[in-house]
Amino acid sequence: MPSFDGVVLMLEDDESETPETIDRYFTQLRHMGAYDKIAALVVGRFPSKVDFDPDFPLKDIILRATRGYDFPIILDADFGHTDPVTTLANGIRIRVEATDSVTLDVLEAAVE
Repeated sequence: MPSFDGVVLMLEDDESETPETIDRYFTQLRHMGAYDKIAALVVGRFPSKVDFDPDFPLKDIILRATRGYDFPIILDADFGHTDPVTTLANGIRIRVEATDSVTLDVLEAAVE
């Protein structure tokens, strides 16, 4: 397991998941102590086949799992198994700012 210390945790998944398994993933991260260490959470768009319930949308799953923590959260970011597909490199430095709006800046190139 990689270190969560000070990282911007970026998560996404494919259409084989369900709202229930996604809820378990985010709850497991809470139990693992990941939210105590991360600087921000960025969640990519999930395919429509995941079929979130209007009464229990992804936003509610995330907010319940992260209740009591104070870090920026970006939902439905333009990466994941959806169109357009934006590829993000693991291990590069990025910055998330949350003032009047939330922005994500890539601070270094993924390749030289």
